[in-house]
Formats: sequence, structure tokens, C-alpha cells
Amino acid sequence: MKYTIASLLILAAIASNITSGGELNLLTEKYIGKWKPGNGPEFPGARVKLTVDPQQPYQDRPTLLLQGDFRNGGNYVQMGLDLPPLEPQTMTFVLQSTNLKQFCIRLIDSAGTCHQIKLRVPGQPGPDGWYTIHFPVRQFFANMGTSRAVKTVIRYESWGKKYREGWHPPLKALYILLGKNAASPPLQPALRLGGCTIAYPGTLADTRTKTYWQDFERFDPSRWQLTGAERSSPSAMDKGRYALRFHRPEGALDNQSPSEARGPWLTVSPGIWEAAAAVKTELASPDNSYRLEVKLEMDNGRNLEIGGAFGRQNWRIIRRQIEIPQNVRKVRWHIQLRKATGEAFVDNLQLKRAKGLSPRLIEKIVFKPAQLGALFYPDHPVIFSVEVSSREDLGEKLEAQWHLVDYWGVEVIAPRQLILKKKKKLKHSFLYETELQLAPGTVPQGRYFEIWLKGRVRNQSF
Repeated sequence: MKYTIASLLILAAIASNITSGGELNLLTEKYIGKWKPGNGPEFPGARVKLTVDPQQPYQDRPTLLLQGDFRNGGNYVQMGLDLPPLEPQTMTFVLQSTNLKQFCIRLIDSAGTCHQIKLRVPGQPGPDGWYTIHFPVRQFFANMGTSRAVKTVIRYESWGKKYREGWHPPLKALYILLGKNAASPPLQPALRLGGCTIAYPGTLADTRTKTYWQDFERFDPSRWQLTGAERSSPSAMDKGRYALRFHRPEGALDNQSPSEARGPWLTVSPGIWEAAAAVKTELASPDNSYRLEVKLEMDNGRNLEIGGAFGRQNWRIIRRQIEIPQNVRKVRWHIQLRKATGEAFVDNLQLKRAKGLSPRLIEKIVFKPAQLGALFYPDHPVIFSVEVSSREDLGEKLEAQWHLVDYWGVEVIAPRQLILKKKKKLKHSFLYETELQLAPGTVPQGRYFEIWLKGRVRNQSF
């Protein structure tokens, strides 16, 4: 006798605490006094002065004056500010200077990576004598290395343990730097900051508003691990020009000519997410095990299956609702051809936090047979221990129902009540346990059966 378990995820409305986004002004009374100066101590000799100046205001607010002096050495001076967690969409700097050609900003992300961007100061200020510089943060990181790259950027650098993985919002800190050659003439640059605002779509304290999108029009191959795969132009989804192409030559053995791709790590939070991809296949597939597979690889070493395709199929969307476990903080796309030869295309990868869905209270249901392999003699009782793991304490007992069906889904034993008692508290869950016992002769001999368990707790079914 074999057994299986099916769990049904029920949608549950939950109160949302998402902020709708807005604009954060970093020169208001709340923030202007929190900016801290620095003289780049790794390059000795520079002198720095940072002044809150109410005598030369901008729009009736005090300004910040950053001055550097490199006549005795040094390389840069800076002013920096720690920020509440948010995902910047656009930054706007309003500044005044008589000799400034360029300045740098440093963005410190959630992974501790420092992203340094050197920005060009426009040739002429506005009619009011102030320069206004917009830096589209989201667009910059999405389009790096493409024709859509931000033109005001002179140079980009990054460092830190995870700098190869790119941008990891939310933003934690912002620094504004003046180098020794930032002005003309050099060595004594000065910058008066009249405005510094960050437009954001919403806070990322719990990443509820997060959406990751990859359509291969904006594609940085250095962030992907590609084997037997590349960006291809002939067969993109929708109106795009590019897709990711996978290919294995005819006659290749299963362990030859691998074709797979792994994307950059993406920051996630535990809960319900929705994953989707557009796929097209032109494969030699004797059966559906010769296929294209789309998965999410988690940082705990496990995978979440999203879907796949085999044979010859035109463009279609595969999508799946998934649950990110409590111990997972990052995931990445893992796409591969398994056994099949031919070619396949993938486009429009999307991963987003599902709205209005709460994680399952019941994490796991386990049936443990008293006999190895769940094979029982006709004159022996059929005995299983049943274990249910819950995220929350559901009281001293948990009520459920079980029933028995055959291979074709025909009910053999009608639903019966099962009561599980709380056994112990685990690290992240509560364990409920009982024993299910059927007398000899209750189950017909020599056939395949499935035990199904179902119940309802706190408006969720399992």
C-alpha cells in the first residue's frame, strides 16, 4: 500500500501595511543636522568642512555647504547620511557651485555593497542659479551596459563581499563626495546642496511591494552564469527583440553539452510569491522528461519548481504560486534543458510578492508507515503515525479528516475524523501527532491506494 498527501492552499485576506510611496526630503529639519562629514582618511591630507547655512537658503530652507581642501594631500571629502529602508526610484540633487565639474554619490545597499557613481554637472545652471540633477536609480541598475544607460553617469564602481551580485535594495545610506579634481581649478572644490530628495514606490521593510522583472532587453550577462545558453534576437516574446536561448545538439548524451542558466541572487522575504516565465520549445522529446525546466534556487540549497515545456510548443506563459520558507532570504532563477536536444527560449521572467495571501499555517504533513515501504500483509493491521507541523500554536489538539481513495480517485473509505495532539514545540513550528490504524481486511488486497488528509484551521484549509 502506498500513500500520498495533497495540501490545498486557500487564499486568505490579510490587512495590508504597504505604503503607497512618496518622496523623502533629506534636507528637512529632521535630516539636515544628521549629515556627517568625512575626509577620506585612507588618503591622508584632505581637510573637510560641512556647514548648515541658513543665511543662503533654498526655497526658505537652510542649505548644506560641503568644502574640500586638498593642498596638503588627500583624494576626496564627503558627507553621508544613514537612511530608513526604502527602494529609491529617482534621486534629485539641487546644487550650486561656481567651479564644480562633477561629483560622486555612494549608495550602500542591504547587502553592504558600496555603489559609487560619478555624475556630470550640467554646463549651465537654471534661471535661479541652481543646478538640478536627476539620477534615475532603478533605470540605472536595470540598463547598465545597454544603449538605455543613464547619460549623465561618467563612471560606475562597486565593492563589497557581494558586489558581483549587483544592486540589493533597500538603500541603507547615501554619501556625496567631492574629489580633488572635481572642480576647475582643482584642489578646493565646494558644493552647496539646496535640495536632496528620493522618490520611492514604497518601503521595503517586508518586501511586500517587491517585483523582479527580466525581459532580456536589459540584460547584463556578467550577472548570470550561462552554459550552453545566450541572449538571442530572433525569437523574443511580445514586442521585445531578445530572449534567452538554450540549445543541445542532436545525439548528445544526457551528461553531454549541458545547457543551463543561473541568474543573480534576488532578495526575498518569507511568504507567498508568484513566479512566471514565457517559454517556447523546439525540442526532440520522446516523453515529458525530455524538457525545459524553470526553477527557483533558494539559498538553503533547495529548489522550487515553477514549470516547464517539452516537444514543440509556441510561446506560452507558465506561472506558479510558491511559498518562500522562513529560513530563506535569497533566490535565483535556474533554467535548464534536461535530456532533450534542440532549442528552447525563455523570456519575461517575473517574481513578485502575492497580495492578500497569508502563508500556510500547516507547513508539513507526514505519514510514517509501521511497515517498510508501506507494504502490509493481509492479516496485519495497517498502521501509520501521522505528524502535522504548524507555524503557530493551534491549541492542545488539531482536528482533521482522512479518507482512502484508489489509483483512479474512487473513494474506498469515506471521510473519518482524526484528532492529533500537540507533541512538542520545534524551533519554528509546533508538532501534532496521532496514530491511524485500520483492522486487518479493511483495505482490499493487491491494489494501490492513497490516504488523503484535510482540515481547516483559522480560515485556512489544508
